[in-house]
Parts: sequence; structure tokens; C-alpha cells
Amino acid sequence: MSLPPRVGVFCLSFLPYSQTFVYEELVHCTRYRPEVFTPLRRNSDRFPFPAVHAMASESPAGSFRWRERLYRFTGVSPAFHRRLRTGGFRVLHAHFGWAAMYALPHAALLDLPLVVTFYGYDVPLLSSPRRFGPRHWRYWLGSRWLFRRADRILAVSRDLVDRLVALGAPPERTQVKHIGVAIPPPRAGGRAPGPLRVLMVGRFVEKKGFEYGIEAFGRAVSQGLDARLRIAGDGPLRPAYERLLGRLGLGDRVEFLGVLRHAEVLEAMREADVFLLPSVTARNGDREGNPTVLKEACALGLPVVATRHAGIPEAVEDGVSALLVPERDAAALADRLALLLGDPELRARLGGAARERMIRDFDIRRITAGVEALYDEVVEARARR
Repeated sequence: MSLPPRVGVFCLSFLPYSQTFVYEELVHCTRYRPEVFTPLRRNSDRFPFPAVHAMASESPAGSFRWRERLYRFTGVSPAFHRRLRTGGFRVLHAHFGWAAMYALPHAALLDLPLVVTFYGYDVPLLSSPRRFGPRHWRYWLGSRWLFRRADRILAVSRDLVDRLVALGAPPERTQVKHIGVAIPPPRAGGRAPGPLRVLMVGRFVEKKGFEYGIEAFGRAVSQGLDARLRIAGDGPLRPAYERLLGRLGLGDRVEFLGVLRHAEVLEAMREADVFLLPSVTARNGDREGNPTVLKEACALGLPVVATRHAGIPEAVEDGVSALLVPERDAAALADRLALLLGDPELRARLGGAARERMIRDFDIRRITAGVEALYDEVVEARARR
């Protein structure tokens, strides 16, 4: 019996905790054998994938980091190229646009089809590299070659597809590929006694909009609701959030959970009553794609209050599977949050509808099967040339 064909997967590091969605797609492949090519191996205990080729590892600290830095600067790796040339690879897949810059030379030299998936932050970089720093100029310049050479350009929301096409991506080769999530058992019925629990999860950066979520929570509890806010994550804006909590007098109602492992995030979701996702478009253009945490909350049946931002309305429908409000509108967020906290029947209805939507449209097994079918298409199309 012949083994499945190989797909070479390119990432700039494998793998940050925030990119669980990449790992889930790899481990759910059934008809292709992924091998990862990356400058840096990270969090191998959390992401124990056997086929990873890396220039350096986080442990022991500093091991072969000069190789990683040289590769990031030059994009050249004879070792990677030898493995790709001799390993029977049929297709390459880059996760995030900037990782495609490292896959492109191999695809060209070996005449392999190339698939690239854009997730959010990598798209505004193509329109305004000055806002992000000099290290992104190479990516911006290389994007012209990427758009010409890539066999399929994927983005995790229709919003991102439209933006890529406006930036020069060929519309006939650019399409939506949503992020899938594992469908867990539903949350247990009933809830523990005590205050209602609101949860926010994400990096403490502008596009997450957590300051609007904090203000909305403060407005909601000022109406007499007994609730607590838990915030999972960390980042540069934490001091600003702490100052805001002090001004609003919410210190005893808000808990910072720190950076959680994926299983711990899911447990926090199981314990919550409402998930709050106040995402915004940052001043430099940075924006979400289609947030994985939103889908994970929905898959558990956790009711959601979120903004009409980027791909969020593609995953949930206002009034049916979530409550959606405009970006940067703390008053509207507070109104919807208070409504949901005060109505257990509405929470149950929205949460149940959200879970059904995830099962129907975003199951990781179905999404990954679609990716493998796309590999078949690009491999067959290149073979006919």
C-alpha cells in the first residue's frame, strides 16, 4: 500500500500558542503527510508534531540561533531544499503571507504548486508597510511575485479576500478558506452559583478592542448586575487596561488570567456565561481575520457579544447565533451585554444556535478535507501544464 503524498508546510515559527489553528489543520490531514519547514521550533511540548525541520529551537536557549537569523535574512536553506527535492513532495503550503516568501523560491526551482493562507495581520502589511517597520519591506516587495506565482491564495474571511484582490491578488485564484475548530462535547447544563462570568481572550493589542469591552462591562454592572469579568492573555496594553480599571473602580470585579494553554482557554469558556469579543480595526490597519476563539466559544455553546468586524459576521448572525454591535461603541456593547446577562433563556438560545452553526459549517475535519481536496486540484492542474 502506497503512502500518502507529502505537503511541505512553511511557517515563520512552529508554533506560537496563538496559532493553534495551524496545528489542528496539520493533525487532521488524512490523505497528505505534512512536514513543517520553519526557522524556529517553539512550544514542542504543546505542539508535538514529529515532522518538523527547524533551524533552531527555543530549548536549549540560543541553540543554533545564528542559523535561524541567517535564514530569516537570506531566505536560503540548502538543507530545506535538499529535503524538498528528494522527499517526494507534491505541494507546498505557506501559513501567513510572510511565510510564503520562504516557500516561493523552492516552489519555483522545483516546479511545485504553492498554496498560501492569509489570516489577517499579513494583509494590511501589503498595503502600508511604512506603518509596520523596515523588516516588512521585503514582504511587500515580494508580494507581487507571490500573487503571480501562487497556485491558490486562501484567506480566512470574505473581507480579507476582497482586500487581497484590491491589492492585486488574482480573483480567479483567490478564495475563502475558513478556520475550522474541533467540536467538543457541549457544556454541562446548569451553572455554578455565584456572579455571572464574562470572558475575553486574546493578546493585549489594539485590534482586540479590550478597552471597549472593559468599559462596556463597567456600564453593564452599573445597572445592578452581579457579574465578574475574566481576561485571558497578555501584551503591551496591560498597563493601560489596569489604569482603566482603576478609573472605573472595577478592580474587584475583574481578574487577569494571564496567558493560558489551549486546554485552559477551553476550560475558562466552559465556566463562562458570556463571551465578549470587542474587536476593532487598529489605527495602522491591523485587523482580525475570522477569530478562532469566537468559533471555539460558539462550538461550546457559549453565547457571544461581538463587534461587526472583519470576518465575525461570516461566522455568526446577529440575533440568531450572537449579538453584534458596531466597532468602538462601548455603549452598544454594554446594552447587548446587559441584555444577555439578564436573560438566561436568550443565552441558551443563542448558544445553542451558535453551536449548531459550528457543527454544520466549521468542523475542523470537514475544513481540512476541503484543504486536501484543494491540494489535489492544484497538483493535477500543474501536472497538466
